[in-house]
Amino acid sequence: MIQKITYFENLENFLSSSLSSHIDLNICFRQNKIGTKGLPVLCQSLSSCNNLQSLTLNLIQNKIGPQEANILGSAFVKCTNLSTLNLVLQQNQIGSQGMSILGPFLEKCKNLSTLTLDLQQNKIGSQGTSSLGMALAQCPNIKCLTLDLFNNQIGDNGAQSLGIALQNNINLQILLLEVRQNQIGKQGSLSLGQALAQLTNLLTLTLDFSQNQIGPEGAQAIGKGLAKCTKLQALILNLMQNQIGSQGALDLGIGIASCINLSIFKLDLFNNQIGEQGSMQISSALENLTKLQSLTLDFAQNQIGSQCVYALTSAFAKCSSISNLSLNLYINNIESQSALSLCSTIARITKLSTLTLYLRKNQINQQIKLCLRNKLLKIKRLVFQFIVT
Repeated sequence: MIQKITYFENLENFLSSSLSSHIDLNICFRQNKIGTKGLPVLCQSLSSCNNLQSLTLNLIQNKIGPQEANILGSAFVKCTNLSTLNLVLQQNQIGSQGMSILGPFLEKCKNLSTLTLDLQQNKIGSQGTSSLGMALAQCPNIKCLTLDLFNNQIGDNGAQSLGIALQNNINLQILLLEVRQNQIGKQGSLSLGQALAQLTNLLTLTLDFSQNQIGPEGAQAIGKGLAKCTKLQALILNLMQNQIGSQGALDLGIGIASCINLSIFKLDLFNNQIGEQGSMQISSALENLTKLQSLTLDFAQNQIGSQCVYALTSAFAKCSSISNLSLNLYINNIESQSALSLCSTIARITKLSTLTLYLRKNQINQQIKLCLRNKLLKIKRLVFQFIVT
């Protein structure tokens, strides 16, 4: 009898199950629940799951190093019918050597259409990222890819290798790439931006480059890549603390303006010194996104003022389909009159049902703050609102 979806947190229970009956398997042995002796037993049993089509394996904090990576890879590669593979291996000890071992096993999974690799905090470095990239380049059938490489010291060299590899995955429709805190600069972001330009079938894209050093050149590369992704329906872009400046924001805005099919858009530019000109370009780009239903913008701590707010006001007047709106304009130079204009426009978005608005630490006097709050609280159609003035 074929078992459709099965979840295990106990090794003995899994071993006693009908292994050949599993088609969708979810195994969670996080925080050293598997042990060094248990992993070979688990992997040997996985090799017997010959009908398996989907495998989720959560081994967070299990002291998995290169030797264990070899055991793990040799197991899932024998599941020849796998179309979905989710490996959650964060906070282990895989390193560059372990990744160079795991990569060739991934290359052999030719039937994969969905792949998730959570490798947070594994010190895989640039060499390990290069091994990962070479493996991904041999998996052209992947349509949904999630890579979480947070805090892995991949640097520019690793990002370049990854970017070159991703250019081969032209069938991707969904991509989530998390490279936060990885010392990525101009060269690495240029390569990843060039990869985006080749992924023209993307429908959903999440990029987290936060707390790197991509600068204006990196933002320009990402903008150019986005300009080619015209089929995108959902875009989540986190570039917080990357020193992109006003020029980087200008170039990024040009790319965003081409994504005319977006219904979901989240952009985090916290603390990037984008200034008035950069924020105005991005705000103006929103005027092209007339299909937007959900919009999240974080412009906090960017030296923006009233001109940007008026540009946002103009954009919102054209984005009449927005139902979910979140604006973080914390610690800027916004004045009272422009804030009033913004809130009046928001109040006229007829489909708006959810609103989050941060305006603290601007140049708005107390009387106007009360007026803003009262104006927005009177919008009866809102089912949720969070307003900090």
